Amino acid sequence: MRITNEKHTVTIKSKKLRTKKYAYNENICEVIFSSTTKVIGNSAFYDCLNLKNVTLPSSLKVIEDDAFSLCKSLSRIALPMATEQIGERCFSWSGIEKIVLPESITEIRNSTFSNCRKLKSIKISKACTRLGDDAFLNCMDLDEIAVPEAVTSLGKNCFKGCSSLKTVILPDNIKILPENTFENCRSLETVLLPQKLEFIGAECFAGCVNLKNIVLPDSVKYIGEKAFYRCEGLASIKLPKGLTHIDNQVFSNCSNLKSLQFENDLDYAGAAILPECNAILPERILKMHTTSFLKKSEYRLCPAINIPESVNELSLGFEGLIPYSFLIKNKSCFNHIMAIEKYGAKVFVSENYYNAEEKIIQDGYFDFNKYDSLFETAQAFEKPVIAAFRLAYPVELSENNRLIYQTELFKRARDAVLFAIKSNEGVLLKYLIDNVDFDTDFCEEMYMYVSKLGLPNLLQILTTKRNNTGLNEINSLFEELML
Repeated sequence: MRITNEKHTVTIKSKKLRTKKYAYNENICEVIFSSTTKVIGNSAFYDCLNLKNVTLPSSLKVIEDDAFSLCKSLSRIALPMATEQIGERCFSWSGIEKIVLPESITEIRNSTFSNCRKLKSIKISKACTRLGDDAFLNCMDLDEIAVPEAVTSLGKNCFKGCSSLKTVILPDNIKILPENTFENCRSLETVLLPQKLEFIGAECFAGCVNLKNIVLPDSVKYIGEKAFYRCEGLASIKLPKGLTHIDNQVFSNCSNLKSLQFENDLDYAGAAILPECNAILPERILKMHTTSFLKKSEYRLCPAINIPESVNELSLGFEGLIPYSFLIKNKSCFNHIMAIEKYGAKVFVSENYYNAEEKIIQDGYFDFNKYDSLFETAQAFEKPVIAAFRLAYPVELSENNRLIYQTELFKRARDAVLFAIKSNEGVLLKYLIDNVDFDTDFCEEMYMYVSKLGLPNLLQILTTKRNNTGLNEINSLFEELML
């Protein structure tokens, strides 16, 4: 090894350059390797800010993780033909502008070129089979890339933030586009998707505001949450015949999407799928949300929701469910958060969510006089009010879905009883007591709980089941509370 301060040059003769040998050295501007070096160790030149020129030997086989990471002055480097491996984050945050990978490189590892913001051109070897997580994350000057036919796997965030990328052609053997693969590729206009593609992950194309055309192969089975969020250039899209699962808000904020066509029945339809567009909907769905096929403009006091007879599991939008009778007795309940465990639900309405013309909440109170025509009497508990999409929009279950709701309620009947008692909800408690066969221990526990709370109206309801509890003292407890 020789260091010349005048030229800031390092000459290396060892076979393996050890870990962090020259890390953080701001004096080095050039590195020359002898013909014997085979391995450049982890972080060997990490954060050498002024390193501009590197001459690698033909003997080089491996460049380990972080070797040239944060070398921001390093704009070009020639990799020898014998190089077999470049490590994770090897050139991340470097000044690399152009690079050619030798045919012996079969994998671009995680974050190898992440945040190389000046990278304009890269030639990937034909033998490469995988591009790792964050492989080209935030390579903002990269305007085109040819993904070799041998590639079968892309990592998450692979091209995320490549804001100059305009066209991508993907090989047919790729079956999965993981989450955030092309997120915020703002210049992306055209993507040719693999013909064997099956899975499009969450936010895969989110923020691709100039994406105008995309053809989804019939092989696609799954589209993840917000996969095409804010794809403002999309005007129409046809969903493929193989699609069985479409997740929440897949096309939200696609402001120019006017036509959406389903080609197949669905096993699952997520919440808030539709933007403001005309849609040809599937005829058969097994699982869906109350808000799956409502347009954004319909998210106020919602119109009748048409739920196919095929639905056997109905999710209640994003937030939760409460009975109308509970709202009647708790008109200020929207000032705070309620929870119903069955749905993991948080019930909340912001009184400032609407403009003045659209508000249904005034000073924290629901305007029942204005909207009472939407509901039947408080006694009709089998018509619960669904708080869908931020709970600002009460919605009734249609006739054919009441049974689904009742079935789900019975599955978590104990949780529902506790909720009814804590909220002093007599209608719900009576409904459950009359329709569910609770065991003796649970009934006894609830009797004692209600008696301690001092709620005679609820205790009266529970009294009707006293023969199932074996508690002889229930009448005396009730009489004491009524005194």
